Amino acid sequence: MNSPTEVKNSFERFLFINGIKDENSVLGIEEKLCQVEEVESAKIDFNKGILDLRFNAKNDTLRRVSKIIDELGYDLSRQKKTFSVYGMSCAACVSRVEKKLKKIDGVLEARVNLASEKAEVETILTPDIEDFRNALEPMGFGVGDEKKSEDPEIEETKRELTVKLIGALIFASIMMIGNFFQLLSSLSMFLLAAPVQFWAGSQFYVGAWKALKHGSADMNSLVVLGSTSAFGLSVWAAFFSSNTLQSEQFSGIYFDSAVMIVTLILLGRFLESKAKAKASEAVKKLLNLRPVEVNVFEKGVEKLISLSDLKGGDVVCIRPGERFPADGIVMEGSGYVDESMITGESLGVDKKTGDSIIGGSFNQTGFLKYKADGLGENSVLGRIVKMVEEAQGSKAPIQRFADKVAGVFTPIILLIAGLTFGFWGTWGDDIAVLPMSENQFAWMTLVSVLVIACPCALGLATPAAIIVGAGKGAEHGVFIKGGEILEAIERIKMVVFDKTGTLTLGAPEVIDVWPVPELKLSVDEILSFASGVETGSEHPLADAIKNEAHRRGVNPVDCIDFKFLSGYGVRGVLEDKTIFLGNAKLMIENEIDISSLNDRMGKWASEGKTPVFLARDKRVIGMISIADSVKLEAKELVQKLKEKGFRLAMITGDNSQTAKYIADNLGISEVYAEKLPDQKADIIKELQQDDFKVAMVGDGINDAPALTQADIGIALGTGTDIAKETSDITLMSGDLNGVAKAFDLAKETMKTIRQNLFWAFFYNVMAVPIAAGVLFPIWGIALKPVYAAAAMSLSSVSVVGNSLLLNRFNPK
Repeated sequence: MNSPTEVKNSFERFLFINGIKDENSVLGIEEKLCQVEEVESAKIDFNKGILDLRFNAKNDTLRRVSKIIDELGYDLSRQKKTFSVYGMSCAACVSRVEKKLKKIDGVLEARVNLASEKAEVETILTPDIEDFRNALEPMGFGVGDEKKSEDPEIEETKRELTVKLIGALIFASIMMIGNFFQLLSSLSMFLLAAPVQFWAGSQFYVGAWKALKHGSADMNSLVVLGSTSAFGLSVWAAFFSSNTLQSEQFSGIYFDSAVMIVTLILLGRFLESKAKAKASEAVKKLLNLRPVEVNVFEKGVEKLISLSDLKGGDVVCIRPGERFPADGIVMEGSGYVDESMITGESLGVDKKTGDSIIGGSFNQTGFLKYKADGLGENSVLGRIVKMVEEAQGSKAPIQRFADKVAGVFTPIILLIAGLTFGFWGTWGDDIAVLPMSENQFAWMTLVSVLVIACPCALGLATPAAIIVGAGKGAEHGVFIKGGEILEAIERIKMVVFDKTGTLTLGAPEVIDVWPVPELKLSVDEILSFASGVETGSEHPLADAIKNEAHRRGVNPVDCIDFKFLSGYGVRGVLEDKTIFLGNAKLMIENEIDISSLNDRMGKWASEGKTPVFLARDKRVIGMISIADSVKLEAKELVQKLKEKGFRLAMITGDNSQTAKYIADNLGISEVYAEKLPDQKADIIKELQQDDFKVAMVGDGINDAPALTQADIGIALGTGTDIAKETSDITLMSGDLNGVAKAFDLAKETMKTIRQNLFWAFFYNVMAVPIAAGVLFPIWGIALKPVYAAAAMSLSSVSVVGNSLLLNRFNPK
């Protein structure tokens, strides 16, 4: 982050402010900031938008400054940084890490994911990984770069866990066998138990000590107190109290229990790490789509190089059965390419010279040479991987309650364990006939409570499901940007569709060309003018006109002073005459009379054709009708959503009769036609009255405002980049069935999250009282520490295992 200038507890930061319009605004911001007690001076460079801020106390000052600037209607430039955090064992650790990160200078928000072991911070300063490392390492947590799978420290930690688990299992097995055949003395058991307690279990001691130094407690604290109590009590019983040795019932918390507590918890962590790794397989599969080596065509010969040596502009040779290493354009050859791992579309796509290639796709047939131009993070695959990783690292709002509980969980358990010990040690014999002395029974329940209680499952409940759900969506070409989106989808009551390119193919064709009879212009002349003024436009209707002119061999008239009029059409100057081409609103806006054409316009519209008017010098000289075919899957999707209980609507800039024709064919009753881009957003806003949740599905630039306004924006991957940037969900193919897949996936993921949270809470609510001995006076049930350790270990594994069941999700 920005290196501070510090003089006698005075600090200086340079921040970027967006949205400042004039010098008066500058003075207002400076005056407001100087009212903050810790701020010594605030000076803004209007031309550069830079705030030079001097203050005398770092603690929370920048966060308050940011809040003031937001309230004034401006915002500070913010950056996000994602990095790995390892060494977290439970939800309490997550809470501690988040609190610590939020105290770092300039950090406004911090989100930590236990399942993916990643943290994302939002800061108004330039993020520096060293600041995060310096904050977290003293607490016992390691910090690595974003690609944690490549971090050597993390890999070393995993290897150490494996070695210690194997060692613990060997010692535990010897002890169990020796005990069964009564071959071991107290000294032998002590010698077997000590390495497990203090070598294999050393990570628990280290973690607990670091937590204690920072005034907190976590799962490590519970494990240390529980296992050390069992071990210490066993040492006392074996070597200092001969009476205890005579209690057969008490032998259950001897050295073997201490060993099994540590061993089972290590086993649980090992299985948990394997399950979490399996949950993240979707990203690994995407990364593995790129080949390790590629053939490049250089100076007339092929040359095999490493993928890391591939550069933008290199010509790559791809044969059948090979994958494309990067995005690019086909220069030579043709063939069918399987893009299913990217788009979810199973059918191969015919590729020929000039067509675009998505890196990671698979060449089914034909030999192709293509120029690579999108590499690494700048490729479609790179952006998809980034999107999936961000989604997997996100946190759903439903997790907030679990996080709050986890933050105070360990202190509460320590209190319960203390009360349990005091209760049975004081009144045990008065409550029930105990199988051992009061003190012995009190120690047993104390250890059981400490060992069985763990907030791990609470911390994993949401992120584990989101990791699997986001990965499963990626397999089907459905990319959901975060856990909050998954949760929001469930509340959607209405789905609003754009028409052109969304419900329709977006590749309209010219059906009729009608010159005004009295002007005696030919069809070709009308097309020459129309295609000329559309030369600079990329709108689907423009493409239809240009394609028709090309098909007829008509050359466009040269156009100057071209202007695209969003929601209306285009304007240009042809042969020194102003030409307007567009809808009826464009004509009316420019006082061009079209009243005599109402009948023809109405007839075309009733047939599902879009009428386009061509005017020269304020007079209509012709009309062109354009029709766009409805997507084959559109009607099926509409029916599916109706069956699911959604209210449906269509919104378009097209004329009302054409829009109604398309909507009637699909079975959509609500239609909003002839709407400009900002009006589309206004319609969404109106529909959202009374907290009514609305999703918008679109694909074009003119859909971006509505996608942003909607509670959930869904963009088709065949659309424009701006539509995809402003959406919450991106469907990589143009297949509308992805909308239903997104809703179904969200429903299944949220169901899994609720199951996980229920069992995590239920486990602790039920297990802790049983461990405390509440059932013993009634049914004589007392939970031994070794069983408590097994139950605690399995709770986390079961939550992750339940999340992995999402891999069976297969949308129809």
